[in-house]
Amino acid sequence: AGKGRRRAKVVALPLVPAGREPRRERRVLLLGEYHGVAPEHPEAQPPGRHRRGGLPELTWPGFQELDGGYSRVFIQLSQPSTHSVRAEAGRLIVDIRPAKIGLRNNRRPLDTRFFDTPVKSITARSAGKNGVIVSIDLKAATTHTTRTEQRGGYTFIYVDFPPIGGAAVSIG
Repeated sequence: AGKGRRRAKVVALPLVPAGREPRRERRVLLLGEYHGVAPEHPEAQPPGRHRRGGLPELTWPGFQELDGGYSRVFIQLSQPSTHSVRAEAGRLIVDIRPAKIGLRNNRRPLDTRFFDTPVKSITARSAGKNGVIVSIDLKAATTHTTRTEQRGGYTFIYVDFPPIGGAAVSIG
């Protein structure tokens, strides 16, 4: 643990069938550290249950600051789907079809305006019966690269951005 960091103790008591004793699980989490999904840690599962049949589900929209001023928006899906990216006034639109948003919480906007990157915010919304739109609002015009990767049983769509004022390159 880093110097000066406080620890928060989290105790989870799972539901158990009648007649069985509950098993306590204890984890120590450092306050201020990220404990969500990150593509480089496929063992970190998104919350909720995700069925492998039916429409692919958007299971986690995310943002990462990378070395050298680069940044990444990533979209985790429960299974492969097709997508397209188009530019609109001040934003990029990632249109994913077929897909649906798995949890209502994944519709909440990600406010990234305080990071020193071109990305201002990220919002996911449903688009008809079988589509999802992820809107990436930008602080200024910039270039980007996109790619898709299968990792840990999930599909990741990456939208990578260069540092403010930099040129675009693919980030591994």
